[in-house]
Amino acid sequence: MARNVNEPAVSLLREKVVAYPVHLLKKRVALLIIVFCGCTWVLLEIDFSRTATIFKSEKYIKTDYSSSSFLIDTKGCRLLDLDPFDPSLVQYFGDEDPIDCNPSKLGGLVRSNVTNSELFVDQMVVRNYTNSFFTCCYKPFKRIEFPRNTTIERSYHSYPSDVDKRIEYSEFCNEFTDNVVIEHEFVKVTCTEGSKEIYKEFFAFAKNPYQQGDPEYRNGVNSDKLSVLMIGFDGMSRLNFLRQMPRTIDFLEKRGAISLLGYNKVGYNTLNNLLPILTGYNEADLLKVCWPSKHSVFDNCTFIWDLFKKKGYVTSYGEDTPNMGTFYYLKRGFRKKPVDFYPRPLSLQAEKELANNHRLNVDLCTGKKLSSQVFNSLIETFSYNMKDQLFFSFFWGNSLSHDFLNLPRVGDEDFRSLLSFIEKQGVFNRSMVVLLSDHGIRWGRFRQTYQGYLEERLPFMYFMLPDWFKEKYPKAMTNLNVNRKRLTSPYDIHETLKDVLDLSQITEDALKQKRKFKGLGISLFRPISTDRKCKDTGIPDEWCACHTNKPLAISSRESQEAAASVVLQINSLLTGYRQCSTLKLSKLINAWLKEVPIKESSKYLFQDYIVTLETTPGKGLFEATVRYKLNAGFTVLGSVSRLNLYGHQSSCMSNYALKLYCYCEYQ
Repeated sequence: MARNVNEPAVSLLREKVVAYPVHLLKKRVALLIIVFCGCTWVLLEIDFSRTATIFKSEKYIKTDYSSSSFLIDTKGCRLLDLDPFDPSLVQYFGDEDPIDCNPSKLGGLVRSNVTNSELFVDQMVVRNYTNSFFTCCYKPFKRIEFPRNTTIERSYHSYPSDVDKRIEYSEFCNEFTDNVVIEHEFVKVTCTEGSKEIYKEFFAFAKNPYQQGDPEYRNGVNSDKLSVLMIGFDGMSRLNFLRQMPRTIDFLEKRGAISLLGYNKVGYNTLNNLLPILTGYNEADLLKVCWPSKHSVFDNCTFIWDLFKKKGYVTSYGEDTPNMGTFYYLKRGFRKKPVDFYPRPLSLQAEKELANNHRLNVDLCTGKKLSSQVFNSLIETFSYNMKDQLFFSFFWGNSLSHDFLNLPRVGDEDFRSLLSFIEKQGVFNRSMVVLLSDHGIRWGRFRQTYQGYLEERLPFMYFMLPDWFKEKYPKAMTNLNVNRKRLTSPYDIHETLKDVLDLSQITEDALKQKRKFKGLGISLFRPISTDRKCKDTGIPDEWCACHTNKPLAISSRESQEAAASVVLQINSLLTGYRQCSTLKLSKLINAWLKEVPIKESSKYLFQDYIVTLETTPGKGLFEATVRYKLNAGFTVLGSVSRLNLYGHQSSCMSNYALKLYCYCEYQ
């Protein structure tokens, strides 16, 4: 590191100038200049020598990997072929504590029939609830749109926190005894014995916005266009998907699903990895384009479902944990309903009145069912009721996978059954089905391993397409199959969806024509170059999984200085937030040298380090990629990841991005 040797020399001159005659002073100054130049030369030699060691020494170039060690092995990217069932990882995988949503084993008193939008009392379980006379009724409810406020939009764009939470119930509760057809989207059912409530449940029924006579009505029948069904799981890497959901994997493999083996995340959290898919932008760009503040709504942004809606598609978007959802956690969501079927009102009410079995950040149960089962029922009702329509749907599940490495296996059979049901309705024959995640698990003991580090960066992405599509667009399918072993990112998924919207772009003739790519993404139906690097597809260096890493001694100078720069960066982010403690380095846990291709590192004179450290107070575990550049020192690249839960430590902080770092002064 360059040191400031000028200041001590100048100070010394100032102290001695009165004590010496001029001729002696000149000699003294000359001597100091010689010493100064000599010291500077030595220091520069040390720094250049150190840099030369970092950038040119063969000991930093990994040479013991064979080509078979890599899952992706192209000029631009090499991804290690990791074993999801490596014996050294056994300690991290096993059964979580069981979930019992229905300890009384009563069963559901009222059920719904998705095929004809009916509610009915299940006579087989009545005796589990009562032997007396009882009544059941349903009360419709709906979302209330917050009125447009030009004053808000012209000033700070700060909408109230409940802008996307307002709900209105019907005045009357409609009694029923036999099967009853429901004409409403959302209803609350209550059953009472006298004045005593014995049962409560919420139901959703997806309604077609188009009526007979509309040109869009049943436009999916005999159509040569594709519907799109996208279902995502928060926080699950590609390899953990293989571990946790073998029945689902078996279902996909038997139907020829295509898995992207080089799919790399582009940001820290869900929002940053879904925005490029849904809008083509990252969060920073969205703030410039259409989301002026984090207290604003997302209504002015163009989502991919908006493009499908303009083409006559029925649209849907839903999540199973409404208060920690992608566009809602410490954010405002939407002023207007963004899609045709928007089950957020049901999720909010069900979570408010029926949520139980709370663990970490999620409610695992909603009433007597797993929250994931309630989520599956939303997908089921939409898919069935829109099976004759062209539709675009995006469903995102958090409850089993957001906080848990091993809990997704609980939902494996349920999800496989959901896919089987949808397939039997003929939906697969008219749709592109996409199963995806945003990133791997971001915290916990497994995440602190090197494999956990890589898996966080490598979520899963599966595609299933109907046979007629494969026959009609063979070149596009060939490209998709080849691209499964290319470096890809969420930006590519956005471009792929745009091609689905206009299939004339992927005919054999169209694919022969050279096309200029303006953004970061390339449709998966088009060839992706083997030269492609992370920076070419919007993957920041700190999230790029294309490099291997070499362990460094935590006592080394480089490791310690890199760790110190991370703590400095965190405290810098917290500047101005007086409620947060100043953090100090407690201990350095791990340090790695990122093995960037020697040509690239030599050209730009840099070296990247990855450090894992603990801070005090609060024992926060953090990880960051730090770049060393000659004459610039150490700089943190991108964001600093937190590897353990902060819980209530940051309750005094309202900025969702800074909650990771703030340790409130008064605990």
